Amino acid sequence: MKFALYSMTILMSIVGQAGFAQTACEGFCFPENLEALGGGSFEQEVSAKAVIEVPGVIPAGVKNLYVELNSAEDVDIQLFDASANNKPLVGWKIGALIDSGSRKSVDYQGVTIEYSGYNGIICGDRGHESIQVTGTTQNDLLMKIYGYKEGSATVTYSYEGNGTRSLPPGSGQFEQRVDKKAVVEVPGDIPPGIKDLYIALKSDVDVDIQLFDVDADKALVGWKIGAVIDSKNVKNKDYNGVNIEYSGYNGTGFKRGHEYIKITGLTRNTLRMKLYGYQEGYAEISYNWQ
Repeated sequence: MKFALYSMTILMSIVGQAGFAQTACEGFCFPENLEALGGGSFEQEVSAKAVIEVPGVIPAGVKNLYVELNSAEDVDIQLFDASANNKPLVGWKIGALIDSGSRKSVDYQGVTIEYSGYNGIICGDRGHESIQVTGTTQNDLLMKIYGYKEGSATVTYSYEGNGTRSLPPGSGQFEQRVDKKAVVEVPGDIPPGIKDLYIALKSDVDVDIQLFDVDADKALVGWKIGAVIDSKNVKNKDYNGVNIEYSGYNGTGFKRGHEYIKITGLTRNTLRMKLYGYQEGYAEISYNWQ
């Protein structure tokens, strides 16, 4: 059955309107009904030494929100409680609850707010920041961006629906042939709504896992492909509301061809796996989710 865990018809009936829906409007767009998974991405122009208010309000009732900002320039996220006279929650030198150069979290109004810090998701990579709100928002939130330099920022966000249920626990196993010095796409995508996914690869030859976010056209795991995780040893990263752990390309127990990916949380984007073969051979892939 490959990674075709369920047909889309069955998936839609279980998860609801599953998927990382790209919004057509400017800024944050949330439906009146927050039962299903959702999210979007938009561009925001930022002026030098200016604060820009991001269009749209993050309403009360949004569950497990993740917001990521990416810009080639040094720009910072600011977050405010719109239901409490725009009380500053995140920001540099604005009297916010979180004003930090590194990752920091605070409990506030029934949720936990975690900020990457203004030095960036990866320390020193400014202009690349994130805010994760764990729990269901009790107040309306407002986001602003401060630009140290003029430029453009991409804002990506996603959330779990209040009525979202993950698929029933399941598992699968299959074999994939890999040619030498070739990239092979594993048939079937990993859909949104999969909870705590674990993928194990075993091969007698040197084969590496690659993982991609289809919706954001972004490499998440892989060697020399500009991925979020490119490591020879075990490494994990928070990404879009989940935590991704990779064994590293040296393999489990330093045995190449034996790798794994562990995704903790509920997938919100469509993910695609590929294999790169340093040698020709076969790989056995097994997977399970809760």
